[in-house]
Amino acid sequence: MTSAELTWTAPGPGTWRNDRAYKRTTYTMPMQRTMARVFKEGFGSWTLRYGIPLSHLDLRFVNGYPFAKPVIAGVPDRSGPPPPAPLLKILVRLSPPLRKRAKAAKRALAERPWREERRRWIDHEAAAQTAANLAIQD
Repeated sequence: MTSAELTWTAPGPGTWRNDRAYKRTTYTMPMQRTMARVFKEGFGSWTLRYGIPLSHLDLRFVNGYPFAKPVIAGVPDRSGPPPPAPLLKILVRLSPPLRKRAKAAKRALAERPWREERRRWIDHEAAAQTAANLAIQD
């Protein structure tokens, strides 16, 4: 298939962004499968822990290029623009997932858990991860 025959339809309804600042070429199929899972599960784990209202990024590929769309926690995907600020404040008070994240955000700001996470990474996890990555390269 030539580039003139490629179709560039959005991967779903809503606003999708393609950022080629990091990588200007396409991704392999194994990388596409990994990235889609990581952007949902990995991204979602820290946004929940720190109380970020953004649940995760929905990542899909078109012709090998990644397109991302932000997903708000506990809010149905209507694929439109974000709600106005006053409505968002009401949603945070009414939506159980957003209430949970608001509490987590207050806790994170008070306890600053990122400091201990960074220390744990440097002291205990970085060397093992580096060794595992080098073993894969070998």
